[in-house]
Order: sequence, then C-alpha cells, then structure tokens
Amino acid sequence: ATANATDPDIGSSGDITYGMFGAQHHYLDFTIDTYTGVIWQSNTLSYKRQSSYTLTVVAGDGGNPGRTDTTTVSIQIVELNDKTPAWQQLNYTAAILEDVTVN
Repeated sequence: ATANATDPDIGSSGDITYGMFGAQHHYLDFTIDTYTGVIWQSNTLSYKRQSSYTLTVVAGDGGNPGRTDTTTVSIQIVELNDKTPAWQQLNYTAAILEDVTVN
C-alpha cells in the first residue's frame, strides 16, 4: 500500500513526510517510508494470529509552523491454503467380493 497526500504549498512548505502512530504492536508488523509513503510488512504475518490491521498514517508538510493530517489504512490478511492434507494411516486395505454389483 502507498499513502499519498498532496500539499499545494510552494517550495519546502509543500514537501510531505509520512509516519504512523497508534497501537504499537501494529507498527512492529508494518513500516512506512518517510518520504514515499510506501507501507510494507516488516514481520511475518499470520492470518491465524491477526486477520486485519488498522493503521493511522500521518502526513506532515515542511511549513513553519508545520501542518499535519491523518488517515486510516485498513489491511486485510488473506489466509493461504498452507496446510497439506494428511492420511490417518500409512496404508489402507479392503476386501471386495468379485461378484459385487457395480452402482
């Protein structure tokens, strides 16, 4: 995901930097690039541990005084089919009479 704020100010007053704040445990799993706003995972994610995240992203300009605005970024984790089927036993045997009617 990429956060993308705009500021119509001219010069450094219109330069935008990004950050995240709020629930600290979410920010162990995600990082935001200060200058591009690109958000990427910084830890292994697990649907079973947490299926969604809500991040608060702040954009600040380079003005004096600086101004900020926030937005919410929602991230849904998609569960992978990561489990292999397993047999209950190694071998199976069955006895079938040769004259059984086929259905």
